[in-house]
Amino acid sequence: MINYDAPVTPEKALGKDVIPPQEFGDGVYAVHALSNAPVNGEILPPASQDFTEKLASWRPTVHWALGGVVPAHTELDWDERELAVVTPVKHLLPQLVNINPYDSFSLGSVSLTENFFLLHPANKPVAAGTGGSIKVPYPEGLSLSEAVAQFIAARNGLTSKFTPGSSTGVEPVTAVTADETKAYKDFNSLDQFKFLLDRLDYLSYGSHLESVKGWAFRFGVIDQALISLGGILETSKIKSWSYPEDRIKIALIKHHLIVLTQSIQRSTMRESAKTDFAQMTKKLQEMINILDENVEKKSQPSEKTAADLQLFTEIEYIFEGMTKTELQFFVRSNPTLFNEQLIRLLLDKA
Repeated sequence: MINYDAPVTPEKALGKDVIPPQEFGDGVYAVHALSNAPVNGEILPPASQDFTEKLASWRPTVHWALGGVVPAHTELDWDERELAVVTPVKHLLPQLVNINPYDSFSLGSVSLTENFFLLHPANKPVAAGTGGSIKVPYPEGLSLSEAVAQFIAARNGLTSKFTPGSSTGVEPVTAVTADETKAYKDFNSLDQFKFLLDRLDYLSYGSHLESVKGWAFRFGVIDQALISLGGILETSKIKSWSYPEDRIKIALIKHHLIVLTQSIQRSTMRESAKTDFAQMTKKLQEMINILDENVEKKSQPSEKTAADLQLFTEIEYIFEGMTKTELQFFVRSNPTLFNEQLIRLLLDKA
């Protein structure tokens, strides 16, 4: 049980402008934008979908912004969607594996109870299938982000002033009270979430690819490694693989899956989230099996060698977040994929 009535955190006295725990529980809202209404009263993570060899991605998580709709970045604009599920973030904590104003994510499916609100355009009623969530229509002419901000403010919640165009998740965020009399400029900081991280053994703080604290970055590394492998799950594209770069990525996927499985099994998170994760890892294992089979079919490795500096620059990003000790264990566990020169480059980077 999280004590939201705890005294103001010591960091406040050190000049950190963070939301006190007693304002956090009912003041911070999580927001998930949707293109389509939920089915069977649940929000399902992408990895719950049926596996196909052309779907080179694995996300067993549902992603949320805190205090509003996350700003558009790269080619994604969430204001193009018309629906949003909004809830005080405290209701997600039993299955929340990462907390960050730009990108918090929960593990497994999310059941929509009476603690969740489904915002939709007033002229587009939402059909059945939304569980116990409370439907909240918003006026025509409002963007989704405007509707969400107005809804949170009306409930005396804190709205987020995001850095426009943020794509890394580390840019500053200021949380503002409904009456705009208080502004907490260090909302996106480790100090802000320390009181939660100290109590929840499964919670991380950071981005999808690099956790400042915790192990949630492993979800992002697995997903990015699969995406970077492109269409190579398709047997017809085996000859386009880069060797040994792709062998390293496959080994890394296996490594992070083992660590995630062990960490989740011994954590205190919600049991239903653990069950969902176990089911979705079966689909990831299908992908891994196909990758392993196709590697054996590959007849001609490329001319690249493990000593190639270019190879290092192409793979170093997927090792972000690993400690030097863990990275050393990984490379020593895969001696056929690394030589001493590449090991030194990686360990110097860690």
